[in-house]
Amino acid sequence: MLYTTVSEQYKQNTRNQAIELLWGLAKYFHKQ
Repeated sequence: MLYTTVSEQYKQNTRNQAIELLWGLAKYFHKQ
C-alpha cells in the first residue's frame, strides 16, 4: 500500500517536472 502511494507520488512528480521543463523550453524558444 505504502509502496503504491510512493510510486504514484514519484510518477506525479516526474510528470510535473517534465511539463515544467517543456514549458520552460517553449518559452525560451518563443523569445528567440
